[in-house]
Amino acid sequence: MILLNLSIYLRTKLRFLQEQISTINIWHRLATDFKPTNLDNFIQQEVTLQQLPDVLSILLKGQAKGRILVSL
Repeated sequence: MILLNLSIYLRTKLRFLQEQISTINIWHRLATDFKPTNLDNFIQQEVTLQQLPDVLSILLKGQAKGRILVSL
């Protein structure tokens, strides 16, 4: 019974680790292989957290153009 529980636990842990590795690999590919070369050209506006409520109202109205970067 103990060996069965240990086996189930180890399989569950292994599956979790495999999922974590897959997620890390995906994020790595997004940050390297799929990263646009001209990413800085996409950003039209840079705002602070204090300016965010005003920008969100513009976004919700559909009046925003380009990408908006929020500086933390």
